[in-house]
Amino acid sequence: MDNTLTWIVVVGVAVLIVLIAETLLDEVMSERGYPVDDFEQQADLISVDHPDLVENYRIAHTQRGRIDEGSQDTEASRGAVLRYRPLFDEFLAPDSNRAA
Repeated sequence: MDNTLTWIVVVGVAVLIVLIAETLLDEVMSERGYPVDDFEQQADLISVDHPDLVENYRIAHTQRGRIDEGSQDTEASRGAVLRYRPLFDEFLAPDSNRAA
């Protein structure tokens, strides 16, 4: 595999991981009673239940949106995944607050 093809694969995988992370987070949040159709409503509820995580959520979601615009790079994808991680940790904790 040449360097160009290798780089295309790396970038594609990074983007795919962000898409999967947001999809999985939506599933976890839905199971916890959070609405998943309206980002702003989700963010508002997270800001109440998990105020220390809402900024991570907003930034990761913004990075996710850049994928649709075609302006996402590998480092931004990595940053988004790092911001999703504490959200997963919190929402998957046995004593996690529920929106509903």
